[in-house]
Amino acid sequence: MRIILRVVGPLFVAVGLFWFAQGTGLLTWSHNAAMVDFGAGIVAVGFGLVWFGWQ
Repeated sequence: MRIILRVVGPLFVAVGLFWFAQGTGLLTWSHNAAMVDFGAGIVAVGFGLVWFGWQ
């Protein structure tokens, strides 16, 4: 279970940062203000998974 959390957590962080960058306009893709919220939430979940995987 720890290995899964250590792999999935960084993936969540990467996807969350990607969505956050899209929402803020740093990446030239579809700009949607909701992506900022979704991205920040996914990053928080990813950090939580990584933290829980290392405990």
